[in-house]
Amino acid sequence: AYRRQRQMCIRDRAKGENRTTSTLISFDDMMQGTTVRLRRGDGKTTTVKVPQGVRDGQKLKLRGKGHSGPGGPGDLILTVKVGGHPVFARKEDSDDLLVTVPVSFPEAALGATIQVPKPAGGTVSLRIPAGTSSGRRFRVKGAGVPAAKGAGSLIVTVEVAVPAELDETARRAVEDFAAATADSDPRAQLLERAGS
Repeated sequence: AYRRQRQMCIRDRAKGENRTTSTLISFDDMMQGTTVRLRRGDGKTTTVKVPQGVRDGQKLKLRGKGHSGPGGPGDLILTVKVGGHPVFARKEDSDDLLVTVPVSFPEAALGATIQVPKPAGGTVSLRIPAGTSSGRRFRVKGAGVPAAKGAGSLIVTVEVAVPAELDETARRAVEDFAAATADSDPRAQLLERAGS
C-alpha cells in the first residue's frame, strides 16, 4: 500500500506533456538568424530565437514552454524547416553551400577571373585557370553557412555555357578553332579505357 501511494505521489508531481510544433523560415533567415512567434496551447505567445545556420529539420527545445502539469510545464519541441533558394543549396550534413556558375568557352579555355554571388549579398572574385572543364569545382573558404566553429565554404561548380545560336562571325571563329584542334580527340582516353 505504501509503494502504491508513493507511485501515485510521483505521478502527481509529473511534468506536463511536451508540445511539438514546426515553423518554416526562409533561406535568408537561416543565414542571418531570426526570431519567430509561436502560439502556445494556453493562448499565450512565445518568441523563439532561431540561430544562424540552423539545419532543415533541426529540433530546438524550449524548456518549460510545453503543457502545464503538477510538477511544472513540459518542453516545447520546435522543428525548423528551411525554405529553398533559387541559386544556392546546402550540402547535406555540412555548413558548405553549393552554387553552379556558367562560364563562357573563352573563359574556360583561356582562364579568367569571374564574379561569383555570395549568399549574404555581393560577390567574390574567383580565378578560373586556363583549360578548365565543365563540372570542375572550386572552394571559396568562409563564404558558406555561418557556424560557431567558423563559416563553411562556398563550393562553386563551373558550367561551360554553349550559345544556342551563333552569328556568322562567331560561327567562323568556332569553325577556325575546330580546324586548328582537329588532331585533338577529347574521347580518346575514354575509348581506350573502354577497350574500343
